[in-house]
Amino acid sequence: MADAPKPPVEEETELVQTQEDPLFQAQMWVYDRALTYWKHGALAIGLVLVGSLVYGLYDSWAESRAKDAEANIAAIDFRVPKPSELSMMGIGPADDLNDATRVANLEEGARRLQATAEDASGAQAAQAWLKAAELWQRLGRDAETKTAFEGALKAEDVGVFGFVAHNGLASIALDEGKLDEAITHYRAVADADRGFFGEQALIGLARAQAQNGKGPESLQTMEELRKRYPESPRLVDLAVELGAPATPAAVSPAPAAPTPGSG
Repeated sequence: MADAPKPPVEEETELVQTQEDPLFQAQMWVYDRALTYWKHGALAIGLVLVGSLVYGLYDSWAESRAKDAEANIAAIDFRVPKPSELSMMGIGPADDLNDATRVANLEEGARRLQATAEDASGAQAAQAWLKAAELWQRLGRDAETKTAFEGALKAEDVGVFGFVAHNGLASIALDEGKLDEAITHYRAVADADRGFFGEQALIGLARAQAQNGKGPESLQTMEELRKRYPESPRLVDLAVELGAPATPAAVSPAPAAPTPGSG
C-alpha cells in the first residue's frame, strides 16, 4: 500500500505561523504599551520625588524661620527695660513715663517685636505680638495694644496665646464700656476650651456681668461654671466675691402624704 502524500512544506509553515500569531501579537501589544507609557510613569515618579524634595526644603525653611523668630524675640526681650521691682509687688507703675529714654526704648522694643511678628507665623508670631502688646500696655497706648492683641489672635486663636489675646481684648473693651464686645471674647475662649482656659474665661465673664449691672446673667454664668467644673476650688471664692450662693439652691422636698388614721 502506497504511503499517503505529505502536505507541502509551505502549508506546514503557514499553519505554525497562524498558531503563533495571537501570542506574538499579545506580546507586541504589551511591548508597544510599555514604550508608549514609560514616559508617563517616569514623569509620575519624578513628580513624587520633586514633591518630597520641595516639602523637605519647605519644612527645613519653616523650622529655620521659627528659630530665627524665637532668637529675635529673646534678643529684643533682653534689651527692653524691665518693669520696676515695686510694680511687681503691686506697688506703683511699671515704668516712669516721664523718662523719655525709657519710653523711647519701650517703643522701639514694641515696634521691633511687631516687625518680627509680621515676618513669622503660628506660635512665634503670636508670641511676638503678645510681647509687643505688653510693652504698648506699659506705655498706656490702648490703640496699639489692641492692634497687637488682634495680631496675636490672627496668628493663633487657640491655646494659651489665644486665651491671653482674648482676655486682653476683653479688658480693653471693658475699659471702653463695651460689655458686649468683652462678652464675645470671653465666650470665644469658653466655647473653644473645656479646661483651665475655658474656666478662667467664664470666671472673667461672671465678674464682668456682675460689675456692669448684669446680676441675673452673672448668676447664670455661675450655674454654668458649677455644671462644667463642679470640683473647681475657685467656685466658692467667686461666689463670695459676687455675693452668689456658694452652692445651688436646694429644692425643699415635698411634704409626705399623711398615712391613714394619722391625725
